[in-house]
Amino acid sequence: CRWWRASSNRSRRATIPASLGRPNHERTDPRDPGRDPGRVTPGRRARRRLRGYRLDAKSAIYEAGPDKSLDLTDEVTLEAWVKADAMGAGGGRILDASKPGTSDGYLLDTYPGNSLRMITLNGSVGHAAKLPGDRWTHVAGVYSASKKIQKLYVDGKEVASGGGVFPPLAKTSLPLRVGCDPEDGNRFLGRIQRAAVYRRALAADE
Repeated sequence: CRWWRASSNRSRRATIPASLGRPNHERTDPRDPGRDPGRVTPGRRARRRLRGYRLDAKSAIYEAGPDKSLDLTDEVTLEAWVKADAMGAGGGRILDASKPGTSDGYLLDTYPGNSLRMITLNGSVGHAAKLPGDRWTHVAGVYSASKKIQKLYVDGKEVASGGGVFPPLAKTSLPLRVGCDPEDGNRFLGRIQRAAVYRRALAADE
């Protein structure tokens, strides 16, 4: 397996290596994975390189940590660009730093099927996203205990919001994984690129 590297930029995120997406200091445009706001749009050759990482039942496992920078307690934002092949009712993990069978930690997945769901100690919030496999879709889950928010975004638009008591996130000693859970199950089928974890709750315009 290959390790993610944790960057030291302002957002304090862990991101897929640049060889599988963009350098981790660049921001993405929720409308287009090949375009950065305020930057010249890459040509066709550059766009062809942004194919993401192919994931299936036999693909290698990407993980980061365990690392203190991923032991978040108050806020977290999980985001990625995905092309989702048809998945079974159990869906597939996009980003997962949770303890299996519990709500400890945090995760973003496609349960059920090709939907979108975020789980934290506050519970789950979901949306029937019908994620397609023939085009890139930007997905994000945002949680803040102090601001009392738990939301899902698809292509930059809020699609779901949850209530609850909004407790602090529960720490785990597990690594963060992309495309599967800590026990190698719930495999995502399709492609994921430019996945990131932020230690704050990003606003919709971010």
